[in-house]
Amino acid sequence: KLNRCLKFLALSLHFNLIAATAIHTLLVMALGLLAVHGWLPAFQYPGLGYGYCCRVFGIPVFVLLLLFGREVMQLFGCKGPLVFLDKTCINQVDQELKLKGIKKLSAFVMCARTMVVVYCSDYLERLWTVYEL
Repeated sequence: KLNRCLKFLALSLHFNLIAATAIHTLLVMALGLLAVHGWLPAFQYPGLGYGYCCRVFGIPVFVLLLLFGREVMQLFGCKGPLVFLDKTCINQVDQELKLKGIKKLSAFVMCARTMVVVYCSDYLERLWTVYEL
C-alpha cells in the first residue's frame, strides 16, 4: 500500500508540479491584489503584510492540483500525456495474453518520446520488469 502511494506521489510530482506551481502562483497573486485593494477579507500582520485568503485557498488548491491536476485539466478539455501502466495494460491473469503483451512492449517503447520508471525495491527481480527497462 505504501509503495502504491509513493508511486502515485512520484507520478503526480512528475506530471503536475509545474502546472500546479504556476496556477498556485497566479491564484496567490490575484488573491493578494484583491486583498490589498480591499475586495477580499484580509488581516494585516505587523511586519508581514496582508494575508488570509492566500493561505486559506492557496495551499489546498496547490495540493489538489498537484495530486489531481490531470483530472482538473480534462474538465477544461486539455489532454495530458498518454501513459502506459504495465499492471493495467498487460493482462495479469491470463498467462498467454500476458506473454503476448510483454512481447509487444518494444513496439510501445519505440513509439514513446520519453520514459518514466517508478519502481520499488523488488522491481529488478522480475524478468518482465527487467525487459521493460
